[in-house]
Amino acid sequence: TLTCTECGETYPIEDGIPNLLPPDMREEAAA
Repeated sequence: TLTCTECGETYPIEDGIPNLLPPDMREEAAA
């Protein structure tokens, strides 16, 4: 995972590509 040093948010890395969508948007994009 990547962690934002500004806000502390963590972002998953999928297939070598960081998913930088905010958590609430990740679920919508996956659906």
